[in-house]
Amino acid sequence: MNMPPTRYRVVERGRRLVVIDTLHGNLPVSHTPRAAHESRRPRALEAPKPAHRPSRPAPPSPLGDRTAGTTFVTQSWFDAKAPRRVRIEPETTGSAGIAVIVALLGLVFAFMLFDWLVLVPLAFVLLHPRARKGVRAGVTKWIDGLDQPA
Repeated sequence: MNMPPTRYRVVERGRRLVVIDTLHGNLPVSHTPRAAHESRRPRALEAPKPAHRPSRPAPPSPLGDRTAGTTFVTQSWFDAKAPRRVRIEPETTGSAGIAVIVALLGLVFAFMLFDWLVLVPLAFVLLHPRARKGVRAGVTKWIDGLDQPA
């Protein structure tokens, strides 16, 4: 079974597309303009002006100003007093970096020695609420020691 022929056909005449109604003798479909919506108020052709909004301050850099020590913003998953901005003086920056590097190297070394057995205490710390709270309290106390008065 074949489909019936379409009623409308689109052709190009003079670089314009014209729709032809084949049901009524191949006549072009006439375009009847719609009545313009009349409004009682005059229409402005200007773009709307944006409302004045006070500019927001730039977000703090996680590394802060290097000349006056380093500052960073703590997160709630590791700091009980978060979010807060902690400032570390250049003299203590080295000891804090060394402590983090030693902790990471210790974790890598333990994983090399004991393989998957390292994951058991790590999973315990991550999943047990009391252990997680104790680790957060220890990290918060350590960050309090690093924080210098601004």
